[in-house]
Amino acid sequence: MTLCHALDDDGFSFKIVPASVVASGTVVTLTIIVSAVPAATEIRLSRTDGPFFSSSNSNLDRPLGTIVVNDANLVEYKFIADATWNGIVSAYVVIATRQEESTDSFLVVVERPGQVNLSVEAVCRGPGLMLHWTVTGNGGIAIETYSVTWKRSADDFTRSHTRSLMVSDYDTLTQQGGSYTLTGLESGTLYDIQVAAINREGSRTSGIVIKTAPSVPDQPILNPRPAFVTENSIETSWAVENNGGTEISIYTVTWSTDETFTEGRNVLTLLVSGRTSLTQQMGTATLTGLVKGSTYYTKVEATNCLGSAVSTVVSFSTQCNPGAVSQPKTVGSASFRDGDIQLMVDAPSERGCGQIIDYVVRDSNYGKLSSSFSTAGGNATITISGLEAGRLYAVQVSAVNERSWEGPLSVPVAFSTSDLSSASTDGCVSSALVAAIAVVLVIITAIVCLVLCWCITRRRVSKPNRETTADTTTSDYETVHESRAYQTVTPGRRNPDADIRMQESRAYVAGIRLQPTSNIPMYERVTEGHHAETQD
Repeated sequence: MTLCHALDDDGFSFKIVPASVVASGTVVTLTIIVSAVPAATEIRLSRTDGPFFSSSNSNLDRPLGTIVVNDANLVEYKFIADATWNGIVSAYVVIATRQEESTDSFLVVVERPGQVNLSVEAVCRGPGLMLHWTVTGNGGIAIETYSVTWKRSADDFTRSHTRSLMVSDYDTLTQQGGSYTLTGLESGTLYDIQVAAINREGSRTSGIVIKTAPSVPDQPILNPRPAFVTENSIETSWAVENNGGTEISIYTVTWSTDETFTEGRNVLTLLVSGRTSLTQQMGTATLTGLVKGSTYYTKVEATNCLGSAVSTVVSFSTQCNPGAVSQPKTVGSASFRDGDIQLMVDAPSERGCGQIIDYVVRDSNYGKLSSSFSTAGGNATITISGLEAGRLYAVQVSAVNERSWEGPLSVPVAFSTSDLSSASTDGCVSSALVAAIAVVLVIITAIVCLVLCWCITRRRVSKPNRETTADTTTSDYETVHESRAYQTVTPGRRNPDADIRMQESRAYVAGIRLQPTSNIPMYERVTEGHHAETQD
C-alpha cells in the first residue's frame, strides 16, 4: 500500500513504500517530496521508536545522518527493515527546524524460518546420500544453522545421529536452503533423514525422508525363453528389480557353447546411455554368429558405480526346424466317421536336427486338434479325431523333429464335416443308405406276408360242400372241369362219356343239375385235392 500526501504550505511531503507488513531484511523505500525548499537543505531522518541510524545500521544506501537536498524535489531513501524493530515503524523527517511525522507505517515481523523441503538422492561416494533442501523464508531474521539428523529406519530415535552446519562455514548453505552429503552409510540399508533450519526465533524441521543407501544392483533375471531364435541368432532379455540406488551404467552379456565359459567365450558390452533397448529395470540384446542346432550358455552382468551383479546361467539352442510339409490331401473320399477324418501329407524334405517324430494339426478357429499318424515311404497319413459334425474346418499341418523343433505350417485345407458325413469311402454304402434299404426290405416282406395270408384265407372260404346244390359257384365248375382232364381219350375215336361229361359241366355252369339217363354214370361227389371218381 502506498500513500501520497499533498504538499503542505511549506511544500513538504513524504511516504513510505511499502506501507504494509514486512519481514526482517525487506527493503523499505522512504520517498520524500519537497517544494520551495532552499537548496542544500538538510533532511534528518529518525524513527518513532528510535533513530534510523545507528552504528550497526550499515545496510543503508545513503550516508548516515542527514540528506542534502540540492535541486531535485524528489528524494528516495532506501533502508532494510531490521529484525530488532519487530513492530510498527513510522518515520520522522526534519527539514531545518521543522519536524514532520509520516502517517505511513509498516509492520516488521520476525519469526522462525519457513517450511523446509527436503529431497535425498543416492551417490556413489561413501556409499552416501546427497541431501538437498529449500526454505520458504528465514522468518525475517537470518538463518544461522542447519541441523541434519539421520538414523537407520530399523532403529529408534535414541540411536540417531545429528550434525550441525553453520551457514557461514559452508558455501553450499544459504538463507534459501542448502545441500550436504552423508557418507559412511551401510549399503542397501534404509535410513530416515531430516533437516532443520534455525534462527534466533526458533527452528523449522522438514518431514522425514526414507532412502536406501546405495549398493550394487540386484541380480539380473535372465529370461529362460528368448524372444526369438533363428538358426544363427537369438534375442535375449533380462530384468533388474533394483539398480542399487544409483544408475546402472553398463550391461555385459556373455555366451559360449561351454557351460564354464572357458572356451568359445563371447562378450557383448552395452552402455545404457543412449540406448532405448536398455533401462535401469530391463534390457534386450541380439546375439549373432551362432551355429545352427547348437546349445549355448549365456549370462548377463549389471554394473553401477559401486559394483556388479551377475545373473544365473541360462541355456538355449539355436533353431533347427524341419521344413514345411505339403498341403494336406484327404484320403479316399474323406468320409467323416465317428468324429474322425484322415489326411495325407508328404513328409518335409528338410528334417532339421533328427527324424520327424510327430505331426501337429491346427485349425484357425479351434486351435490344436487331436491327431495321430502313420508313415509309409515318404508320406504320412494323419487321423484327426474329436471333430464335431456340422462344422467348417481349415486345418494346417506342421512336422516336429526329435529335437522338438516344429516346422512351418502347411498350406491349409478346408472341409466341412456336414458334407463329409453323407459321403462314401472305398465304394461302401453309407450307413444312412443301408438303413434306408433295410426299411424298404422290411416293408416288402410285410406286403408278401399279407398277400399269402389273404390267399390262404380265400381258398378256405371257397372249399365245396358234399351236398352241392344248383347254386354251385365257379369253383365247382373248375373242380368238375379238372376231373374231366383225367379222362382217357383214344385218338381217332369219339368218347361218348366225354360228351356227356362236357354237357354235365356246362349244366353245372348254367346252374342245372342233370338227372342220370340210360346207363351213363355221373359224378356224385368231387373231393378237394383228389381226382374225380366215376361210379357205375
